[in-house]
Amino acid sequence: MNITSTIHGIEEEIRSIKKALGDKLFIAAHHYQRGEVVAISDCIGDSYRLAVESAKTSARYILLCGVRFMAESAAILARENQMVISPDLRAGCPMADMINLPLMLKALEQLDGVVGRPVVPLTYMNSYAEVKALTGERGGAICTSSNAEKILSHYMEGKEPVFFSPDFNLGINTARRLGLSLEKIFKIDQQGNVSSLSGGVVASMFPPADGVLFLWDGYCHVHKAFTVADVERVRACYSDIKVLVHPECDPEVVAASDGAGSTEWLYRMLRAAPAGSCWAIGTELNFVYRAAAEFPEKKIVPLRESLCPNMARIGLEEVLKALRLILDYENGAPGTVLSVVSVPPLAKTQAKAALSRMIELTEG
Repeated sequence: MNITSTIHGIEEEIRSIKKALGDKLFIAAHHYQRGEVVAISDCIGDSYRLAVESAKTSARYILLCGVRFMAESAAILARENQMVISPDLRAGCPMADMINLPLMLKALEQLDGVVGRPVVPLTYMNSYAEVKALTGERGGAICTSSNAEKILSHYMEGKEPVFFSPDFNLGINTARRLGLSLEKIFKIDQQGNVSSLSGGVVASMFPPADGVLFLWDGYCHVHKAFTVADVERVRACYSDIKVLVHPECDPEVVAASDGAGSTEWLYRMLRAAPAGSCWAIGTELNFVYRAAAEFPEKKIVPLRESLCPNMARIGLEEVLKALRLILDYENGAPGTVLSVVSVPPLAKTQAKAALSRMIELTEG
């Protein structure tokens, strides 16, 4: 049996199980999933869309084809009778690992003292449930790359001191889009070192009315790989090329590009682009390959090949294994154990408050 026939057989069984489960099953896939996984999914999107759509579904089983923090976010918003299941619980996120509850508590305590008032946490979706829970407990919000500008703007207009984590690049790129002065932006690392981006002195010198932004020193290794040299290289290869990147890229790369936005924004831009246009995309490789296949009338190339190995853990075989177990569980097969992603009740309540605040500020 060749590979093509094997894949075809897996796809057929997946469709058969989906038909058997009907509206009891909802499969959501992130844009960074492989094309064959996207093809069998009911919803494809960035982390914001996956959270919103998973919250809307009435399906009993939500199979989340993405990394663990995405499944946790769906579990936080899920109803009591719903189960969020991961095809591979090992699919983590190195950026989310860069901040945890003890580190965040220490940072907030330190910054509260520096500013002289409570600092509001604005936490990127790429974080785990315990961090989202503390965000909710402190009255903060979650954000994604598609709504970070709107939500940060809300807090800056209110003159709030903000602690943004875990991704430094998304924070600084968003701050630049809002035109925030570097004198009010500071970086804080895991050792508690606070540094001024303007070269100024960090001290207890912020008036209570001032909006100050503290950025955690985390990063995404997939997007950190892109360089200004990559932008220069593709421009040299294609005279009419447009370069679009994700805002998790270094600010120098964003500045050298023709635009930056979330994966959902990148997808919309490519879909709306005219036939014959030429694009280099600075984000995860599977997304770029899928877009190139979906829009063959346009030239779409990766800015460089940068793959997320954790997203790559999930393929059709992992999806099929999960679906077989779901079907067995639904049919009452004894001893069936599902890879359910769960969040403790208190953490779920607190994290849900932060996620709900994100949706309210974005949709409102």
